[in-house]
Amino acid sequence: MAVIARYCDKCGVKIPQEDFEDGSAVALDEVYYCRHCKTGSAPGDGATGGQSTTPSGAGARKAGKALREAPRAPGRTPSRPAMKSRGRRGGSKTADAAAEGEPSAEAEAKTPARRRKSSRQTILVLGGVVGLAAVVAVVGVLSSISAAKKRVAFAGEGLDFYQARLDELEQEARAYGEGLTGSSLGVVEAEFRAEVLKARLAVLDGYQRENLDPRLAGVEGAARDPLAARYQELTALRKAAAQTVEGALGAFREEVTGRTQRLLDAARTKAKGLAAEGRFDEALAAWGEVPESVRGDAAWVRDVQPELQRLRDLSGARALVRRLLEQAQRLAARGDYRGAVGVLEACPPPPPDLEVPEQAQMVARLAEFRAKSEQSDIQSTLEAQAEEAYTELMAQADSMAKENKFLDAIDLLGDPDFKKKYGSTPFMAKVKARVEELKERHAVYDRERWAKATWHECVGGDLLAWQLQNPPRGAWTADAAAKKIVGKASPEASPTYCGYSSQQWGDFVVTVRFKLLSGSMRLGLRFLGQMERPGAYETMEVDLPASDFPAGKEHELTFKVVGKHVYRLVGEEEQEFPHTGDSSRGAIGFLLGSGASVEIYSVKVKSPE
Repeated sequence: MAVIARYCDKCGVKIPQEDFEDGSAVALDEVYYCRHCKTGSAPGDGATGGQSTTPSGAGARKAGKALREAPRAPGRTPSRPAMKSRGRRGGSKTADAAAEGEPSAEAEAKTPARRRKSSRQTILVLGGVVGLAAVVAVVGVLSSISAAKKRVAFAGEGLDFYQARLDELEQEARAYGEGLTGSSLGVVEAEFRAEVLKARLAVLDGYQRENLDPRLAGVEGAARDPLAARYQELTALRKAAAQTVEGALGAFREEVTGRTQRLLDAARTKAKGLAAEGRFDEALAAWGEVPESVRGDAAWVRDVQPELQRLRDLSGARALVRRLLEQAQRLAARGDYRGAVGVLEACPPPPPDLEVPEQAQMVARLAEFRAKSEQSDIQSTLEAQAEEAYTELMAQADSMAKENKFLDAIDLLGDPDFKKKYGSTPFMAKVKARVEELKERHAVYDRERWAKATWHECVGGDLLAWQLQNPPRGAWTADAAAKKIVGKASPEASPTYCGYSSQQWGDFVVTVRFKLLSGSMRLGLRFLGQMERPGAYETMEVDLPASDFPAGKEHELTFKVVGKHVYRLVGEEEQEFPHTGDSSRGAIGFLLGSGASVEIYSVKVKSPE
């Protein structure tokens, strides 16, 4: 059998059938009360005779919640099952017979009286029907009046619930506005709290549309006026609560915007100064000092985040440039300029709007390493050529050294062409080292060789077959008694050798003691030629000018001739002395200038040969 739904005539909540069965809900004269509203309604429980009472406090809030969940209109008329009519049994056998269609004589005698009685019963029935109709009409009127009162009470309860919730929200809105004053909250958090309050107002608006408005719509006539007035008042309060939230949020936005702008301006000034000095990481740290509450602000997102990204890009670009510069410098220090160029060329250029201080340094280093790389290539080619020339030169020098021609080997290694071409190569240092080695070997060889040499006097004594030659004849004379040779040349005469020794030498030391009386003289070393034909000779000559050897004063000079070198000996020191000509062997002679006059007192020679 289907169960008929029942609703509480006080709060409108649907009552489960189980609540009627266990006594939690009650039904009084077709009026139903749920388990929450039966208190104060049931006569046996301190009831008010089934009259509706308005709940207050927690009861009102519970009623309001129920209304939101399942709004119902009052005045429902419960349905009842129709009552079955029951027949009566009894009567006489005559009646039974009559009922069977067999009238008796007694029945026929009693027929008029029976008809009179039936007529009276009909009248009574009609009267009862009319009275019952009147009762039903009265009951309907009373029921209508009761339903109207219930709807008024129902609407009032809804307004009570609405006002209670609205009072709570209005207090929270005021607290929200007061809490924002001087708060350290950010705009985002403040807006979130405002949205929470707005959401709760929206829930209350939903209750108004779906529950309260239908309740008020069920109230008609004069009873509606006070409810409508109260409704308008509460609607105004609801609007004021929303305005309180919006106003507080707007004022807070302005306050936070100003505070945020001041914080951002201070951080921007500091970060900008650090960035201008290339201190990008410190500039990022300056932005990091901004409170977290500000970082959700629109100004932060719109203005600061691009600046932060730019600083991060600059810091990253600088770190990359520095790392590549260090790597390139290490390669260049090892002479790998080509590798250093490759490292720097692999560095991607920074975006046009980013200026990395080290970028200019990298460009300069790249140009430098490129130039050195090209120079290194040239140097590599040059060193290959120098190695070939060095190998050939060393072979020649070694051959000379085997013949004890150390000075000749030294002269060979001192070739100016080699120095000019390959002086920048490592082979030049090798040549210099070899020269020093040869000098040491020559010094040892020279000491051993000259230790055996003896002096020979060329003037005086036997003169070693000293010969005096012309032209012009008579320019030279020998004074045996005075042990000297005197030479005079007329001003018109060409420079003339006075004579020369009959013996020839290769390497030797000669000491000459002389006095210039006038003019100048030249000393011929390793003289070869014919005196009768001036100019037809080879010789090594040293000049003895009057400016260095004043006239009328006796002088003594010692020269050492080794290979192609002429040294003047001063004590134990050997000084390279300038000379002209080149010959490997020859005699000793003197050449007078025009108008010159000289006295030669001694010519001594010693040679290791």
